[in-house]
Amino acid sequence: IIAPRSTELNLESDNGIDKFLEKNKSIVDTIKYIIHSAAYYGGLGINIEDPVGLIDKNSRMSVNIFKACKYLKLNKIVSVGSACSYPGNISDDLKEKDLFNGRCHNSVEAYGFSKRLQLVLQSAYYKQYKITSNQIILTNLYGEYDVFNEYRGHALPTFIKKIVDAKIYKKNVEVWGDGTPIRQFLYVKDAAKIIVESLSFDHDLEPINVGGEE
Repeated sequence: IIAPRSTELNLESDNGIDKFLEKNKSIVDTIKYIIHSAAYYGGLGINIEDPVGLIDKNSRMSVNIFKACKYLKLNKIVSVGSACSYPGNISDDLKEKDLFNGRCHNSVEAYGFSKRLQLVLQSAYYKQYKITSNQIILTNLYGEYDVFNEYRGHALPTFIKKIVDAKIYKKNVEVWGDGTPIRQFLYVKDAAKIIVESLSFDHDLEPINVGGEE
């Protein structure tokens, strides 16, 4: 199992993957699966302040990863999607068949659309190169080593940080939103288990939702 960090493998440049594979020639023929979970991401703060970075960085990473797939003797690629790629006007359960039936919510459009791009890449590379794939769409994650700040953090770690700060500094807790949306939360190790299991799923160009506790 090879899990290079961004300091070892620059996925955003045209030749970042080529340099990594050239440097690690001995492993090239042994790579049978790719799990594409690399992302530039964050909570509502980063979606408001850096939408260009979100679509630019994430789109380039996906394009470069799929480009490399045709040179590897892959069995499969699994991409990790996000619930925010669903249309923003859906208020009921998110169903896989509805993914492209409307625009992503304005607050997360750039990041959500970059996840839709992965599905288009999966379809294109299957049509042209017969590379099989799945996309696993995760709900809100939580767990160890999360990001605990308002800019990069997702909902649950941001709540935790705000409440801890309020206790330490004796101040009020400000929670964004009006309280009506219902969310699901999924423990990160449960998500990892499903992603690994998906390596044995049948090839499917439709995404697969993975929910949590509501």
